[in-house]
Amino acid sequence: KNLFKKMMLVAVAAMAFVACQNEPEDINVTAKQVTVNISGDLVDTRSYFGEYDETAKTYPSKWAGGEKVVFSLNEAALVEATNTLDGTRATFSVDLADDDTTEGTIYAFSPMGVFNGSSATNNEGGFTGLNTQYQDAYVVIPEVQEPSITSVDPSVHLLAGAYSYTDGLPSAVNMQFKHVAAYAKMTIKDFTEVIEKVEVTASEPLAGSGCWYYYAGEKVGQLINANKTTITVMNPAQSNYDFWFGCAPADLSSATSTLSVKVYAANGDTYTKALNIAGQNFAFHQGGVSRFTVSITAENKDEVVDMTIEDGQYVIAGEYDGKYYALPSANKTTAGTIDYSEIAVTDGKVAAADAAGYVWTVAAADGGYTFFNGEQYLTGSGNNTSLKTEETAAVWALDDSVDYGYKFISPKESTRYLSFRYGDTKKFGAYKNYGDGEYFGVHLLPIDGVVKSRLAKPVLTAEVQNANEIVVSWSAVAGAKNYTVTLNDGEPETITATEKTYTGLEYSMEYTITVVANPEDEEQYVASEEASATVNTGADPSVVVTEGYKLITTLADLTTGEYVIAAKVGDVYYAMGNTIAAKISGVSVPVSANNVISTSDAEGKVWNITRSDANITIKSGSNYLKYGSSTSFANGGSTAYNWTPSVSDNDTFRIIATATASASTVRAIVYRASTYQQFGAYSKGNVDGAEYYDVMLFKKTTESGGGEEPADPVKLTMSALTTTATSDSITVSWTAVSGAQNYAVSLNGGAATTVTGTTHTFTGLTASTSYTVSVVAKGDGVNYTDSDAATTTKTTEAAQSSGGGWTLVKNISELAAGDEVVFVADCSKGTFIAGTLSNSLLSSVAVTISNNTIATLPSNAVTMTLGKSGDNWTFANSSGKLLGSTAAKKVAWGSGTTDWSITIAADGAATIQNGTSSYGRILYNRDSPRFTTYTSNTSVSMLLPFIYKKN
Repeated sequence: KNLFKKMMLVAVAAMAFVACQNEPEDINVTAKQVTVNISGDLVDTRSYFGEYDETAKTYPSKWAGGEKVVFSLNEAALVEATNTLDGTRATFSVDLADDDTTEGTIYAFSPMGVFNGSSATNNEGGFTGLNTQYQDAYVVIPEVQEPSITSVDPSVHLLAGAYSYTDGLPSAVNMQFKHVAAYAKMTIKDFTEVIEKVEVTASEPLAGSGCWYYYAGEKVGQLINANKTTITVMNPAQSNYDFWFGCAPADLSSATSTLSVKVYAANGDTYTKALNIAGQNFAFHQGGVSRFTVSITAENKDEVVDMTIEDGQYVIAGEYDGKYYALPSANKTTAGTIDYSEIAVTDGKVAAADAAGYVWTVAAADGGYTFFNGEQYLTGSGNNTSLKTEETAAVWALDDSVDYGYKFISPKESTRYLSFRYGDTKKFGAYKNYGDGEYFGVHLLPIDGVVKSRLAKPVLTAEVQNANEIVVSWSAVAGAKNYTVTLNDGEPETITATEKTYTGLEYSMEYTITVVANPEDEEQYVASEEASATVNTGADPSVVVTEGYKLITTLADLTTGEYVIAAKVGDVYYAMGNTIAAKISGVSVPVSANNVISTSDAEGKVWNITRSDANITIKSGSNYLKYGSSTSFANGGSTAYNWTPSVSDNDTFRIIATATASASTVRAIVYRASTYQQFGAYSKGNVDGAEYYDVMLFKKTTESGGGEEPADPVKLTMSALTTTATSDSITVSWTAVSGAQNYAVSLNGGAATTVTGTTHTFTGLTASTSYTVSVVAKGDGVNYTDSDAATTTKTTEAAQSSGGGWTLVKNISELAAGDEVVFVADCSKGTFIAGTLSNSLLSSVAVTISNNTIATLPSNAVTMTLGKSGDNWTFANSSGKLLGSTAAKKVAWGSGTTDWSITIAADGAATIQNGTSSYGRILYNRDSPRFTTYTSNTSVSMLLPFIYKKN
């Protein structure tokens, strides 16, 4: 019955198996939910075995109720249901995703196992994954099974079913179920001891992972590729001698087929018997129960392994599935597990020729044994699985309590054992695990014949000279006649010297040199292991190499690689730092005349861009850049977010967040100049604004060219200077010049001062005096030469009066408790001083200021005395009332404590904020003019006041 002719299943797990690793076909995710009642009424179905029918020669397999089965309609998701059992019929009520097709198939699988990793011992039995593309089901049959008295382990009672329809999905379905595994009932007779467990080993695989194919053709319903030949069956009761188990179908009818049983008695004895199945046409049939009886008697008892070890030379090996894997005897001074090498064993011995490189001298010592390779001793590293060799003898204790081979206890950690691990990577280590199905003790294999010693491996030194020459040398090896030297895959050369020079090599090329020491006495020694050294020749001195990040200008050039994202404002380039934040600051970077940012200047500003068709992803380290709310960026973490680039004017790109690419919600990576100097994901209303700049992309590149003469250096050009002055100082500033290393600043033609920034202050000057300031941009002399001097003239302010009047406060350190102060504001209607309190507002009175000094106050000006408590201040009027803030955005005089914080900018503008008010009011002068308070600056006519202090 070709039950699964049209079967297509959704893959539900990542599987370490060939076909199961592929992506499934497209999946319908929009289907509606429909309840379908499903029944299975075949007697030969599930889930325990009834009494044996002597006439029919079969075991009826029946439903017990409570079985879990998963169902799938066509390519929809799996749905689990529980058997509620109606008489002898299994019944399930299943909510399936109906895709409204007129024809389809319902699939059923049970049980669903759990795939817990690559180790088969960590997998719970059953179907662990389904694959629609290859039409197979991934199956795990446990190596260790725990059956009941009357049935196999439920995790091996594998069933699959299918029901196809052509006239629309029915509401009720009668489904036939098919057995996937084979079953067996094994009886142990003639044995009176209590049995702990029984191992069944066949020449064909019985357990482990496999795929059960159900597509039309010769493999319909066939379980293949199980990969373990041994099944362990635990005894469900002490008095039990019948053992049920499930396995992969296996044909053991050939003349070379084998089947053996090993019985573990509770008293520790073991009994092994190979069954005579030759010519018996023996097989484990899919869906059938194979019965067989094994007679175990005293003569089947296994001999106790003699754990006495004589001193001598051995190969230390692990054994699995009839093959041996040897522990290499080379020195290993760095701790780690050690890879295996398969080795031939004949009659329990290793031929002398095959033993070279694996010889260990084993000797009894202080209650244990030492393993010596001729130079060093094998030891564990302590507290982990590592092995290594060292000059000090390490003694391994011997535990003879198990029969997995010799069990040597680590000299560095008493709970670790020298073990052979036979898993995916067969290695030797100091493991805590021992004999649990994957970790085995070691065998000491005698050596058949005389073992030749291996010469020591040469220690190489390789150096490059003259860019394309390599000199390799080594110290002489004792017992060596000569040396075989090979460059890359070239012809080997045998020399007696201990040095070799290779000339005329290619530039910037990796070369590997190998050296083998050959023995003088071939009766006693074999050649050394191959020593190698890898070096790179130097660059061609006639080729000029430019490394850095070069500007790209077309979409075709925007390919996967490392980039600096930048914007150009005037003549200055600003690069986007690679620390993801809501806004990312721009940092000024120099760009050479050939549009390259140097590698050193790009540090902290490099992004990884991946191109896929029309989209790109942008990543810093392990985190992807994504758009956030409003004008912000966000950290996408390990989730990739797409951006769509297009070319703009002037070698720039507009990069838009793909998920918000509509005209009304566009978020583009733009640099905002002005006072912000930040990159953000700005919206449609901003990206075309005057202060917003599309980005430029500089890709990591290495350009090589001939040794032609470099281009003439470019002369730098200074921008105009801006100056401010006090009575004794002048501050000059300018715009950064691309390509400039630093700037030379001088006053009145005097000695120049070198600065790296774009501002400088001259101090100790004379009041009311004119000075000439000049600035020169300095080049590197190769790519750029110095600019002409930019000059300007500035006069210092008049000297302030030393007595009387009121002077501007420019630093909070100039204020102290007890100072008398007034508030002043300079707005478009003139200069005003705070006047008397009128209608909860401080009125404004015009005042005259000269050289930041008020000579005389108007009669109705409000003067205040400062008080101080910690970092906070109070303002008291002449009546002792304290200045405070109200909820109505006004000020008031009161008697309580009202604290203000004061912050003073460089020009003297003071942020005076009420710290105790729940409103956090800030004192402003509105262009009425009047003084009042607000929570923030809501109008261009609102100005911060200045504080003047009485001299």
